[in-house]
Amino acid sequence: MEFWLSTRHYVVVAPEDIKIENFEVPPHDDDAMQPLSNGIDKNVPHIIQWCCKNTVSVRVIAKKNADQTSKQMFLMIRNNLSSTFAKKDIVELCNMFLLRANCILIANRILTQSHQEIHRKSLMFGNSIEMLLLSDLAFDKRKFRKRLSYRVLTKAEVEALETKKKLKITDLPHILISDPIVKYHGFHIGNVLESLEPDIQYRIVTSNSGSVPLPKTDETLSQSTSS
Repeated sequence: MEFWLSTRHYVVVAPEDIKIENFEVPPHDDDAMQPLSNGIDKNVPHIIQWCCKNTVSVRVIAKKNADQTSKQMFLMIRNNLSSTFAKKDIVELCNMFLLRANCILIANRILTQSHQEIHRKSLMFGNSIEMLLLSDLAFDKRKFRKRLSYRVLTKAEVEALETKKKLKITDLPHILISDPIVKYHGFHIGNVLESLEPDIQYRIVTSNSGSVPLPKTDETLSQSTSS
């Protein structure tokens, strides 16, 4: 879990530094809260709250080295492997956290109906949520030894690549949004990726159907993601 956070350049925000509009951190003892966590996040500090009968740990994270205007977001992790989310649990989490900020939700299983309810709440509240399975964070990185380092090209770099290669970006080799590496790093459909080792290659992230939208790039963040 710690490596995944580092790979995505996230840091866990201490309770006293949390600044999310209309959210008040519940009073708690950080040392007392941590022993409840015995899953993949057991060594990650600063749990601010437990929800859904103490099955979901909640933290606040932000991009490392970001400026003061960088948005903080909620990280919710459910390590309970014996059952799936009940609808009331989904509604509880959305109303408490998705209402106030963007979120990442990690669980062992999320039913289709729960997906639909979460997306409905996301549209209603105007905040985004990324849903990951515990298995997405635990894929065997050794199997991807030859293609572990990527970065997202900026708009200017995409245009330069098209000129240099004399091709359309949509003609690049595809990598599906469901690919373990894409899900692990949180890349998005339309991102143009440059692999950094062992040699330079390019791919575009597509939907599972293989459709290719206009490329999405990040003008402000051109960072490497090394596993």
